[in-house]
Amino acid sequence: MMKKLLLITVVLMAISLSACHKGYDSRTCAVLSERVATQAPLSQDDYADMIEQSDHILHYLMEAADSISAIPDRDRRQAAAAALRADREFLERFDYMFTFSSVLYRAHLSGALSAENAEAYENLDAASGRLASLSARL
Repeated sequence: MMKKLLLITVVLMAISLSACHKGYDSRTCAVLSERVATQAPLSQDDYADMIEQSDHILHYLMEAADSISAIPDRDRRQAAAAALRADREFLERFDYMFTFSSVLYRAHLSGALSAENAEAYENLDAASGRLASLSARL
């Protein structure tokens, strides 16, 4: 019964977190991901969209990690983290962020990003360090 209640709580938390980030657009992410998978040429607008969507995803992931790390009981915290890692929406967003991060990293290294996109990417990259720190505590 307790595990069922915990799972319901985590799912509701994930739903409420996704509602907070109306800027996330799964359709945009799917289109961009398809462009990457088919190795279609990417424009500066594509890179800007990847950065914007990655920012929304990053905030979603940080809020989820913050919520879980605030659970005082270690067993419940670990169960909540496992439930979140199994959540379809979480996995989808994480996959998009991983794909976009790889593309943006390579584009940044090669100088393919405009000055505006390079600055936005560097800000995003700095913020992602916080997620790594939060995730390590889970």
